[in-house]
Amino acid sequence: MEGKVAVLARRLKETQEQHASLRSATQKSETKEPGEMIDSFRDLKRAIQLLCRRFGATISDFEAETSRAIPLAPPPAQTPQTSPSDSLTSKNAAHFASLKKLLTTIGGPSLCNSSRGEGRPLEDFLDFTLRLSISSTLVQDLFDRFHPELSHRGTSFLLTHYESIRRRVVAGRWRAASFAAIEQDGDASVKDAMWAKEFVSHVTESTIAPLVRAIHDTWDTSMLPKSFWDALFEIGRTAYLWNRDVKCECVSLDFRVVMSADGERYDDTYMALYDKHNARFDGKGRRILAAVGMGLKTSAVTGNDEPAQEVWHEKVDVLTEGYFT
Repeated sequence: MEGKVAVLARRLKETQEQHASLRSATQKSETKEPGEMIDSFRDLKRAIQLLCRRFGATISDFEAETSRAIPLAPPPAQTPQTSPSDSLTSKNAAHFASLKKLLTTIGGPSLCNSSRGEGRPLEDFLDFTLRLSISSTLVQDLFDRFHPELSHRGTSFLLTHYESIRRRVVAGRWRAASFAAIEQDGDASVKDAMWAKEFVSHVTESTIAPLVRAIHDTWDTSMLPKSFWDALFEIGRTAYLWNRDVKCECVSLDFRVVMSADGERYDDTYMALYDKHNARFDGKGRRILAAVGMGLKTSAVTGNDEPAQEVWHEKVDVLTEGYFT
């Protein structure tokens, strides 16, 4: 594979000597409409959101039914619209220290509790933790790679060379051809399913299993229905195919998927407050707790050493304390 990287690097250098013809060919090589790919990305975000909501509801209900601290029958003061799980928070975790350590690894330690030590509503906490994990995994292991089969070293090598010339040469055709060459190394027809299977395994082992174990003290895959696992697999498969399309079939634009990190300051240039934030917390300049939805931007480079023309199509969905206030 590393030998193939060297070959691709030589091809990249050759594009500098073929500027005029490459520009012409680039205009004829677009096989996917940018609008179609943007819509597909939004569909992927919605699928992640629905799956994680389901996860949060399932595990919090399971915990409420089995927790000794919560009676099986609702107390008299409860209304028909509430359930035992509504009173559970992240502080009810069987192993809170393990939970805090896990969230630090995932990248959202502030999700565990407020600065005053108050727990987060358990269903929301589970939902957002899985969103953070799934989205971060997709960005780091798929979207940020030149190709998911390349090592981090190979990816860094190719992306560095690509970025060094893309302001001078319309290099989208080289990027697409290079991605296709790597994709055809092996049985390309099953690569999406193979990657999705590894994705499910990684998310389960790195987040779902330790998260549920920290909350409930036990874990078994049967705690979640088969339809959940099928949907998680489909998210991985859909993401792989979308990534392949934007890197192999779209040559006039570069698509970049973005996440934000815990502790960053809110910037409405590329961030959006998720859902029901308190009106007193407009977010400006506030520290974010976590990113719970991926952002998407495109950039077009016309050559002639001009700066990239960037457009944000989806902002990164983030949480601040205003969501829980």
